[in-house]
Amino acid sequence: MVANAGISGPVATVSNIDPLDFENVVAVNLLGVFRTVHAALPYVIERRGYVVMVSSIMALIPSPTASGYAAAKAGVEAFGRALRVELADKNVRVGIAYFGLIDTGMVRGVVSTTGFAAALAKLPGFLGKPAPVSRAGAVLVDGIARRANRVFAPAYVRLLLDLRSLLALGDGLMSRNRLLDDVLHRADTYKPEVRA
Repeated sequence: MVANAGISGPVATVSNIDPLDFENVVAVNLLGVFRTVHAALPYVIERRGYVVMVSSIMALIPSPTASGYAAAKAGVEAFGRALRVELADKNVRVGIAYFGLIDTGMVRGVVSTTGFAAALAKLPGFLGKPAPVSRAGAVLVDGIARRANRVFAPAYVRLLLDLRSLLALGDGLMSRNRLLDDVLHRADTYKPEVRA
């Protein structure tokens, strides 16, 4: 069973995001995964099956302007790890998929409208260029076949997972990164939609 729920929400700083937008991102990205797993779990247990939940590399790295998305995806990771322990004696395996930039409509929309394109253009090609959807699909299918604990794409995501304790140093470094100035400025001036 694959539990994949994801919306990006607005690119905005915590100080100016509409709380309803933040809550909606968490509701879809975390609670959507929970609801999917919870509904299917009796059937998965009966078949001694496999569950894979789609998280994100943003669960591991500082994610300014996307804190709701990052928090939800970190929640998916924590949920998956807890479920893995709960189901171990039932011979059910639980995997977590960690994806970096994948060439989806959601990623293209965020990159093209927020100033991230300029920041990504200055990164080495393998970091700044989204991987094709076919690559994400292929590693997901392979992970399902192997009942893997971790699935990841692009390939560099594995290195980030293995070095996650060092990534905590990124908070301070990122706060001094001039490449993000335009992104942060745009996000800090985000104006939420007026709700009826």
